[in-house]
Amino acid sequence: MTAAVFFSILLTIVALVFTLSVLLLVLWQYRRTSIGRALIQFLASLALLQSGVFLTQFGLLADISDKLVEDLLTITLIGFGLVVLTSLALVLHAADMMRAAWVVISRAGVVGLVLLQPVFWRHDVLDVPAPFEEDLFGSPYTATGEVLALVGLAYVITALGTAWFYRRRIDAPLVLSAVVVITLTEMISLLFSEVRALGITTLMGGIVSGLLGYHLVLQFEFDPRTSQMVWLRRLNEISQAISSERAYTDMLSAVAESARQMMRTDVIVVLAVIGSDRLRVEAVAGAGQAVRGRHLRIGEGMAGRVMQTLQPMRISNYRVWNGRAADFEDMPYYASMSVPLIYNGMLVGVLNANETSPGRVYTDRDQMIGEFLAPQMAIAIAKARLEQQLEISQTYFYGVMSSIPAAMMIFDASGILREANPLAKDYLQSLFGDPEVSLTAIELASQAQDTTLTDALVKWTTDPDAVYAFDTDYGEIGQFRVRLLTVHNAHSESPELLLMMQTTAGMPMV
Repeated sequence: MTAAVFFSILLTIVALVFTLSVLLLVLWQYRRTSIGRALIQFLASLALLQSGVFLTQFGLLADISDKLVEDLLTITLIGFGLVVLTSLALVLHAADMMRAAWVVISRAGVVGLVLLQPVFWRHDVLDVPAPFEEDLFGSPYTATGEVLALVGLAYVITALGTAWFYRRRIDAPLVLSAVVVITLTEMISLLFSEVRALGITTLMGGIVSGLLGYHLVLQFEFDPRTSQMVWLRRLNEISQAISSERAYTDMLSAVAESARQMMRTDVIVVLAVIGSDRLRVEAVAGAGQAVRGRHLRIGEGMAGRVMQTLQPMRISNYRVWNGRAADFEDMPYYASMSVPLIYNGMLVGVLNANETSPGRVYTDRDQMIGEFLAPQMAIAIAKARLEQQLEISQTYFYGVMSSIPAAMMIFDASGILREANPLAKDYLQSLFGDPEVSLTAIELASQAQDTTLTDALVKWTTDPDAVYAFDTDYGEIGQFRVRLLTVHNAHSESPELLLMMQTTAGMPMV
């Protein structure tokens, strides 16, 4: 008997350590969420059950008084009842069905257990024969105990049926597996005294705690070997998207999707500042693509308030918040978080994270991730805007270039002619007989036999930021004022050369 009890105590201690470890993990990272609170209740009940079994077994081993053993057995039975009730609550929270009639059923069990405390402490549940033996957990039920066992069995069947019926709503297979395992074990323990005598629920509780702990490790990526590689990969994806040649919205969408995966949230919305008092949705990752292009004014909704205060903001349920934006009423947002995107001291946008189902609440850790990603998002928006402004400037520049009364030619960094306005084409035709000729700046200077231009071109290659202006005489064509200027292309990292020639008399060249 002593060896068997000792071995059972050892297994119970291992199971209890697993349960307490996972409970601490939930308290550390998951306590503010609805499912987290359900896990805390379940694991605390399981720990109470395992502690009761451990203390009862230790009492048998230490040969303590029968009265104290009975009290420890009562604590064990209360722990078992709490595990039955919290198993149902856990599956209901996981399926997001903790409302209406389910709330009444779940809470009625807890109230009933509280009201039945006198029955438990009168030791009127199990008919334990004296002297106590190691199999006292398998003692037969009293009449009251049979009624309580039937009630417990009804709750166990309800939990199993709920888990099966709502299995498609539970997006955490490990949590679902844990609930099924523990409820099946409870059912077998309630029905068969031989199994109950082995304390199988306590031992299976350790396995269930292990499953839940593994789920949390996957959920939060605590394994350094995994989390570091995942984060590095996603940060690399963000950097690649920002530095790519993708279109503005495609680039922001790629960055938003990487951010959504890093934050493990349902929706990421990127809003950019338009003018001085508005935000526009530029990219969406996840559900809710219909909001793309919608506008918010300063102070309107979460993002509008963040635009106003320049401070991050979190709310637990957007659907009941009284500051909702009218243009976003159709979005099924629950937990929401907004982080300002600041570049060079100026607000360029807002990053919104949203959950489309109840349960989660954004934590300090989530906000830290959002603030960590905010500079990359801000750079992405600023880069895209600079490119847009440069393209607009170039369009305007080429428009002016085609109408200005001067010959204007643009050469790339390697000296090859890329653009020429009408007057420049006339000049090239006078020199080469072909206005569409492909040539370099040096070839142009050589054909024009202009050493001054050649010297200026050589100087420009060594100092492209300087402006070179000089007069030159092209004989029969006339005397010209020549200017060499540097221009920048949105699609090229290297500066380009603008060569502008105008007759000193202000007349057309040819």
